[in-house]
Amino acid sequence: MKTQLEEEDIQAIAAAVVEKLRPFSSGVQHDTSDRWLTVKKLSEYMGMSLQWIYNNKHSLPYVNMGDKPLFRKSEMDTWLEQYRVVTARPTNTPVVHATFDKEPSKRRGFNNQKRKAVTSS
Repeated sequence: MKTQLEEEDIQAIAAAVVEKLRPFSSGVQHDTSDRWLTVKKLSEYMGMSLQWIYNNKHSLPYVNMGDKPLFRKSEMDTWLEQYRVVTARPTNTPVVHATFDKEPSKRRGFNNQKRKAVTSS
């Protein structure tokens, strides 16, 4: 016996399944490019040394899988954003290029006198 389901029945079944599974989903949507990074991959991604990652691990968001820390890329991006330094220069401010004298010792007021050696007699 083969039964054909109507389109509205299929939709009702799908909605019921989604409703039953709702308590098991966290509701957090992750970007498909978001992934877990090892210490080595995080080091490459951030441009920091492995030692820096290990030394600063306590301040980074990570998950400990046994003795192996894993870092989520999106969480690291968020963590890095809090340290962004924004500097703005008004558009009407001219850029000044510094020039230095060839003899910086005269410019700084140093004198070229030699000290006399003190000897005990």
